[in-house]
Amino acid sequence: MEKGWLRVMVRYPLVVLVEQGRLTQGEAAREMGLSVRQVRRVLRRYRESGGRLDSLAYQRRHPAPNALSERVRQEIRRLHYESPHWPAPAIAEALLATEGLVVHRATVHRLLRQEEAKPLPRQRRPARRFEMRAFGELWQMDTTVGAWLEGYRRICVVTILDDYSRAVVAARVFPSDSSYHSLLTLRQAMERYGRPRVIYTDNDSKFRLTRYQHSRFYIYHDETLEGLVETEVGRALRELDVQLLSHLPGNAQAKGKIERFFRFLQERLLDHNQAGGLQELQALVDRWVAAYNAWHVHRATGCTPVQRLQPSVTRPLEGNAADIFCLKEERKVAKDHTITLDGVTYTLPSEPCLVAFKVQLHIHPGEQIR
Repeated sequence: MEKGWLRVMVRYPLVVLVEQGRLTQGEAAREMGLSVRQVRRVLRRYRESGGRLDSLAYQRRHPAPNALSERVRQEIRRLHYESPHWPAPAIAEALLATEGLVVHRATVHRLLRQEEAKPLPRQRRPARRFEMRAFGELWQMDTTVGAWLEGYRRICVVTILDDYSRAVVAARVFPSDSSYHSLLTLRQAMERYGRPRVIYTDNDSKFRLTRYQHSRFYIYHDETLEGLVETEVGRALRELDVQLLSHLPGNAQAKGKIERFFRFLQERLLDHNQAGGLQELQALVDRWVAAYNAWHVHRATGCTPVQRLQPSVTRPLEGNAADIFCLKEERKVAKDHTITLDGVTYTLPSEPCLVAFKVQLHIHPGEQIR
C-alpha cells in the first residue's frame, strides 16, 4: 500500500469522530500530528468532496521547489543515450562537470528507471583489500566446478588457500560438492599444516544454513530463519576451536584471492587435462599444486608461497580426526536393539543394553558407521 493511503487510513476514523462530535479538533490534531488550523483544512476538504477518502491525502497546491526542470531532464536523457553503460552516479558527475548542475544520483536513477524497461547498470561497491600477517590466520575455502573429465557431468575441486602466503594447503577432486567432501579436504589440510584460526567461506548451505524467507512447502523454525542452525562443517570447526566466517551474500569478490587462483588453475591445468579418471586427475592436481607452491612467484607478494609459511600461527591437530571429520547423527535405539539410518536397519550388540537411549553415530559415507 502506498504511503499516501496509509495516511488516509489513519486520518479517516479521526475525521469521522470529529464529525460525530465525539472528538474535538484539538484532540484530533494531537493524534494526527497536525495543528488545529491544518485539521480544519482537512475537515473542509472532506466536507466539500462529499466524504471522499482521497480528500484526506496530501493535496499539493504548488509545484515542488526541488522539481527537475525539463531542460535538466533532457540533459539526463541525452547523457544516458550517448553513454548507455553509465550508471546513475556517472551521469550525475557529468552533469556537475559540464553543466554545473547538482542532481543527486538517486534522482537520476529514479528518472531513468521510470522511462527505461531494463534496469540501469549499477556501480560495484569498491572492494577493500586485506591481507593477514601470518600463515594460518585465515584460510579461504571454496569449490570450482566444471566438466573436466569425460564420462562425468561435472567435477568439483574443493580448495583451501592461505590468505597470507597464497599457498594451496589442500585441493581435492570429487564428483560432487558435499559437506563430507569439504570435511575430507579440511582434514587433509589440517593434518599437513595444523589448525588455522579462521576459515573464510561463502554462504553455501554446507557452511551456513540460512533461509531468508518462509516457504509455502515447509515451515522453518525461527533458528533456521535466523541462521543459527549449525552445519556439519560448522560443528567440526567448533570442535577444533576454529572460527567459521562467511562473507556477505552476493559479495563473491570478498574471496578474490581464491577466485583468481581458480582461474589460474583452470587455464593452466583443468581445461586441457588428459586424465582418464578421478584418481588420475587427483594425481595431476597434487603434482601441479606442489609445483605451484614451490615455484610460482606471486605478483602481490613477490615470492613463492613456501617462502611465506613463516611466521605461522597454526596449532597442532588434536584428538581423533576420524571422530571429528565425519557426519554425526542421533538415533533412538528401538526395543529390538536396532537403529535406522537412511532406510537401513542396523542391529547393535546386545551388551550394554541401550534400549530407549539416544546414540550418536559417526558416519563416513561409503566406508563405516561408528
